[in-house]
Amino acid sequence: MVQLRSVGILLRRLFSCFVLCFATTFLMGQVPDGYYNSAVGKSGEELRSALYDIIKGHTSISYAQIWNAFWSTDNKGNGVVWDMYSDLPNGNPP
Repeated sequence: MVQLRSVGILLRRLFSCFVLCFATTFLMGQVPDGYYNSAVGKSGEELRSALYDIIKGHTSISYAQIWNAFWSTDNKGNGVVWDMYSDLPNGNPP
């Protein structure tokens, strides 16, 4: 009986974790409104050209250049570079 209870608790926790991960991905991974408007309804070469026009103004940097780019792309404004993997928005990172 104890084992079944433990399995039930584990399954509920796994399900909760799955729901949280799915919701986070869904809510945070959205394309900005209108981003692909110029590509809607197109196919073939016309679609390829429209998608190219959407991304052609991007800036590409190498992995080695990332460390310097962080000072402009992820600067928190207080002389600290934002670390998305350990930052706690309402507190101090561990």
